[in-house]
Amino acid sequence: QDAKRFFISPKNDKAALAKNGNQNFSVAILDLKSNLEDEVFSSSQYNFTSDEKENIEWSPKEDRIIIPAELQNQKHYFVVETESKKTIDLKDVAQTNDLKNVRWDPDNKNILYYISLNNLYQLDITDPLNKILIAENIASYDISSSHIYYFRLPEGLIYRASSANPGSIDQITTSPPEDMSNPNYHIIAYDEKRI
Repeated sequence: QDAKRFFISPKNDKAALAKNGNQNFSVAILDLKSNLEDEVFSSSQYNFTSDEKENIEWSPKEDRIIIPAELQNQKHYFVVETESKKTIDLKDVAQTNDLKNVRWDPDNKNILYYISLNNLYQLDITDPLNKILIAENIASYDISSSHIYYFRLPEGLIYRASSANPGSIDQITTSPPEDMSNPNYHIIAYDEKRI
């Protein structure tokens, strides 16, 4: 089986390899020093995401990954512990079938973010009943350092929330882009000053 795509870990010592072969989709962790692979996920039902903008996401401690997958054109996100190989379907934890753009918090290994029905949520996977609604009616979000940046519709403004205190929100822009006829905007936060 050849890797379809690969994703380097934050410390650059491991890679998550997404593989398709023999009607089976799998993910293996490759130790870049020893060149040894360990399969952590395998499925004959799901396929790796066809969305080129989505990646396997490593947690900040490199002990978990988020795998974006598809089943009959429906998105699924699997959270996998790389050592124990324990796997959960995020739909079951978040209790919604509408998930997209799932990302880890940069500092906390148990917290992740996702969009559901155009709303941005923060979820602690060890305490899923206490998910936090950060913002409503958003087109896109990104994470830089300890902040979450999001593009709110219909006004077309960018806001910043602290990941440690999602209720602390700052408005970053004062005017929208010229053409707001297409709501499919995507923002990229390079750092605290460049979006």
